[in-house]
Amino acid sequence: MRRRLFNLATLLSAVLLLLTLGLWARSLGHHESVGAGYNQWTSDDEVLQYGVDLAWNANTFHLSGGYAERGPKYFYERGDTRSVEELQKLRSFRAGVRLWFINDIGSAMGGPRPEGFGYGLRRGTGGGWSVGLAVRPWAPAAMFAVLPLVWLYRRQRRRGWRFSLRESLVATTAVALLLCGLVLLKN
Repeated sequence: MRRRLFNLATLLSAVLLLLTLGLWARSLGHHESVGAGYNQWTSDDEVLQYGVDLAWNANTFHLSGGYAERGPKYFYERGDTRSVEELQKLRSFRAGVRLWFINDIGSAMGGPRPEGFGYGLRRGTGGGWSVGLAVRPWAPAAMFAVLPLVWLYRRQRRRGWRFSLRESLVATTAVALLLCGLVLLKN
């Protein structure tokens, strides 16, 4: 049972490593974001918004999440004269789950996010909070590479350190496909 659990964790770690490497290559030339949120209207004129967001740009990953309480004061201070029914039909305030992909953060969110390591916790006006974390892509890539390397070491230690021709060809093909994929994602 422990071996199966270890193999499953290793497989998950390897998939996350490949995903991280792909996003790392993509972050070098793109400013993009993917996220999910949930809106809940607690009364006719108050909405609770929850959300998480993963963004990548300039060789940096940004993970953020939080919630906001939007009451009548929020809408009226912004000069919004729409009715509650009209607001509930808007995409950003529609009740339920919403998913998004923003292809160009620069134009959608007022500019690209800063690069490098960082974190932040911010309380919103009128209630709510948001928390954010920014890391360089090599940090999660190194973290996700540990289990596959341990698995390979344990496997080779049991079998000896010789590779068959088949294993060598499969490894060479896998590396070539990975490099090809990284080049395609960068462009």
